[in-house]
Amino acid sequence: MDGGGGRWQVGESAAQAAVQEFPATGEGRIDRMNQMMCRLSRQARFLAVVIAIQALLAPVTNGLTGFAQGFENRPSLFPDSRQGFAEWQASYRSNLAAWIMGGGVPDRVPLNAQVTNICDYAAFTLHSVTYNSLADRTNTLLISLPKGVARAPVLLALHGHENTWGAANPAAYTPGNVDDFCAYFAERGWAVVQPATMDHTLQHPSWTLIGEWTWDSIRALDYAATLPQVDMDRVGVAGLSTGGLIAMSVSALDDRVKAGVVAGILTTWRHVKDDILVPPNCDCGMIAQLSSRLEFCDWAALAASKPVEFQHGLLDAQFCPGADPALLNPASCVAVMPQDEYNTMFSEVERAYALAGSPAGASTLIHNGGHEVDNEAAYQWITTNTAPEPGTLLMLLPVGLAGLAGLLYYAWKKWK
Repeated sequence: MDGGGGRWQVGESAAQAAVQEFPATGEGRIDRMNQMMCRLSRQARFLAVVIAIQALLAPVTNGLTGFAQGFENRPSLFPDSRQGFAEWQASYRSNLAAWIMGGGVPDRVPLNAQVTNICDYAAFTLHSVTYNSLADRTNTLLISLPKGVARAPVLLALHGHENTWGAANPAAYTPGNVDDFCAYFAERGWAVVQPATMDHTLQHPSWTLIGEWTWDSIRALDYAATLPQVDMDRVGVAGLSTGGLIAMSVSALDDRVKAGVVAGILTTWRHVKDDILVPPNCDCGMIAQLSSRLEFCDWAALAASKPVEFQHGLLDAQFCPGADPALLNPASCVAVMPQDEYNTMFSEVERAYALAGSPAGASTLIHNGGHEVDNEAAYQWITTNTAPEPGTLLMLLPVGLAGLAGLLYYAWKKWK
């Protein structure tokens, strides 16, 4: 036993000495390993393999361990009871409004809305509108009004940096645009409201950019509510990239929103700070404003129990967890988000929805596209989750029958 143990100790020393020459990162790691193995005894080779594997895994393991430790102690961690979560959610919704909107949700002012242009499409008309979101702030929006639909459900459509900054883009209502989820819904009978976002000139110093864009979006829904052609009982929101963060904020702060899709953005602040390069990417000031206050999963939790689908495209290696690192642009992002990190983060979103009484209300969809919305999946998710409750339909049935009876009576009297 002692003799064998002595040989083992010699082998371990040789293995550790050899592994010290093995680079932790960089190219040529496999060639260096093969050269190293040729110099070792059989026992030392075995130990060298074990130690080398540990060296290979150490950066990932240590990174995940460090993330988990910080994640478990994050300031916005919510309680694990229903009452505690409800109290936390109410408090953090107020906090979010205060952090991004200069102290809290502002008072509403008259919209002073004016339709400036109307364009005709095959399935809808597209209206350009100016409106006041604040007394000293004017914004623009586009809204599609479907033809032949008496009461259209409403989609609040929010773009990010991928589309025209500071404008609502009519091209999004034509298939083929990066934000053509507007067209997809509009062609299927939805009133699609697209407010101008991404103007990076902050108007109010006590506010944040995402706060101004969020309030502009809420006020755009206020305009939609003035139209008799829309059904404000069926309101969904869809946002891509930074538009997804605006969608998360609107969902948290506006009770009219019933369901949402957040595409290409749900992540962790660890990934944003360590892996995504700013610049050239634009964080719109949010790292400084929110990263120490509100983790992404807790931001998403503010919308519970409203059903929200979080989409990622496999070709979007910058944001999609577990994507192919070969697809990364190293000038923009240096590492893919580990799948385990995303799973840990999203398990908190799921925990929030379970506490809110809707355990199936949050879902992750990984599609085969890039930094884009999966239009059909978004349409199915929002259509399903904004549909009237069966009880509502039964309540409306007598009204419909009464209306039909009235029409029949009128016809009978007319032709009697």
